[in-house]
Amino acid sequence: MHILKKHETNSKGILVVTHKEIQYLKSVLSDLKKKYYIICHVGYNVPLPNDDFLSYIFCTKVKKRYSKHIEFTSRHFLNECFNNEENIEIINEKFHAVLKLYNISLSEKDQNNQHDRYFDFICVSRVCKNKNPIQSLLYLKQYCESTNANVCFILMYKEKQDEPYYNHIIQIYNTMKHLNILFIDTRKLNIQNKISVGGIPPHHLSYFYKKSKVYLHTCVNEGESRTIHEAMCCGCKILAHKNTRGGAIDFINANNGKLYDSNNYLHMMKESIDTFDYNVYDIEFNKQFMEKYTIEKLLSFLYHSLPGFSETYEEFKQHCDCVNLTNKFPGHDLTVPWYIKGSPTSDIKTKIQLEIFMKSLNFCEMDTINTNP
Repeated sequence: MHILKKHETNSKGILVVTHKEIQYLKSVLSDLKKKYYIICHVGYNVPLPNDDFLSYIFCTKVKKRYSKHIEFTSRHFLNECFNNEENIEIINEKFHAVLKLYNISLSEKDQNNQHDRYFDFICVSRVCKNKNPIQSLLYLKQYCESTNANVCFILMYKEKQDEPYYNHIIQIYNTMKHLNILFIDTRKLNIQNKISVGGIPPHHLSYFYKKSKVYLHTCVNEGESRTIHEAMCCGCKILAHKNTRGGAIDFINANNGKLYDSNNYLHMMKESIDTFDYNVYDIEFNKQFMEKYTIEKLLSFLYHSLPGFSETYEEFKQHCDCVNLTNKFPGHDLTVPWYIKGSPTSDIKTKIQLEIFMKSLNFCEMDTINTNP
């Protein structure tokens, strides 16, 4: 849940609820509709809700069916660090600073390599079967065994993760240690990151993208996939499965990526590297994913399409909380007061969380709302 704008005496507020919260909060959201516009964010490959209390549903392009389905998801509000605007000297300096911060070692040969894009492939995945990290590792292993490729694989730690599955991933990596792979297991890093459990902070992650040519994506049933668009904005080309469902490949085109299938993945990996062009980067296309360009678009849409705002547009903008929307919309902001420590998201799923959330609305009128979902 994200409080995009709080309700005021003569002006309605705006709440953005995740699809995972809808079922639990139906009765509460129906009551809140009196003073708040309710928007549901659906970035996953799941059926879209159709509840009457919803003003809009933010979803991927492939999911749009009706006028209340709006193409605004967390991938459209990426942190400004995901860009391709820095020169190679700055990128190298900051990349090595990140390696030093996390005590990540490269060989002397690697450390002295100052190529713009040192890693041929990069993959960022969580310890989750749906994310399919094992398939990514196996593809990288096959490719590296027949080439001299350099690859980077970042495994994001997940609270309460599947330990047998994690061990299986590590076993596969142990068969690859003789290859040119930088394998980063964030579970073993001392990361102080309140944005995402087990993840590398965005401004550090961006430099791994900026040092890579192609982002390999093997998850076929994820949804919007922020990592694809983070990598794209950092100048990586994308290689993803042609049957990926949910919207992850909505924006892949001949200029920024390629699609593979289970029969031609090695050929497409080679072709992605052979045809990589440092000079092909469509900044105008990628602006649709960068928060410094899209927040204004979002607020203008909401202000002019929803009635009931008494303030001017400039006042409206000042009243909206647009910091870190890429994590707040899907419930990944772990700084909210209703977050339960150890949970992978801040989705409201318990009565205690709901009560804390209602207090955060900070209006005496809310006392009359039934908090028994």
